[in-house]
Amino acid sequence: MYAKLGKIRSTIDQLVLPATSAQLASELEKNPLLQADKQLRLFCLIVKGDIDGEIDARAMREDWEEVQKLAKELGNDKWQYRALAQLGVAAFYNGDLNTAGKNVARALVEATKSKDAAAQVVFLTMLGIGLRESQMNEQASTYFDNALRSPVRFQTPSTRSLPRKHSWRI
Repeated sequence: MYAKLGKIRSTIDQLVLPATSAQLASELEKNPLLQADKQLRLFCLIVKGDIDGEIDARAMREDWEEVQKLAKELGNDKWQYRALAQLGVAAFYNGDLNTAGKNVARALVEATKSKDAAAQVVFLTMLGIGLRESQMNEQASTYFDNALRSPVRFQTPSTRSLPRKHSWRI
């Protein structure tokens, strides 16, 4: 089931999102494995939340509220603050800029405390986009600059790290 959900998440741009969301909702409701395994349910809700974030702000909010609740129950701090940030995005979509900014800013503080650099980049970018969409371009630029200065570095493998010869045995 993890592989199935991982494939959905990794190919999200190739899927019919409303149908995929409905399929995941049905699985969450009926699949005994998703009822019993809370970690698996959390992952499924994260995937569904990502999909619903593209198509339905109300469903997105519901997904991320459940992620936050389940993450709290599991003692998973990382997904608690990541869900909070996504709830900020849902608030933004619904025009509640105050809640949106507060949620993402609180999530950024928690990501910083946890040294979750990837989340920091995402949350700084979210705040920048929110400010840009609110015509606050100068303030937005500061958040984008901070995201770019993040310690996260994307690396590609060097040819030196690859083996010089492959030994294939039949």
